[in-house]
Amino acid sequence: MAKLRKQDIAIKKSDLIAITVGLIGSVLLWIDIDPGGWMLYLAFLVFGSLRVTDFFSLNPYQRNRTQIVKFIFSLLMIIIVFTHVIWGGKPLYGLLATLVLVYSITNMESQEKKVAERNQS
Repeated sequence: MAKLRKQDIAIKKSDLIAITVGLIGSVLLWIDIDPGGWMLYLAFLVFGSLRVTDFFSLNPYQRNRTQIVKFIFSLLMIIIVFTHVIWGGKPLYGLLATLVLVYSITNMESQEKKVAERNQS
């Protein structure tokens, strides 16, 4: 198994902000200050929007199957947040968290492929 270097696991400032807003939102939901979960929905919306803008900042030749799958998960996350905010209903935090988890797994697989290709060169 290839070793990951510090450059391979770099976290952007925008990701750190989205993570911080999500953690604050989950704590506010837990202690019942924000019973609607608006901060948590805002974190999911920011995360999904940042991923969509990352996708469109790529060259068309860099958009492989993995990038398209990550784009679809991000777009689905944004659609779920908007539909829940508009129509209400039961909270969908579990589904949104699952989408973030699958997105992260897809992202880690692509990082491992990059590291393996770099080590073979």
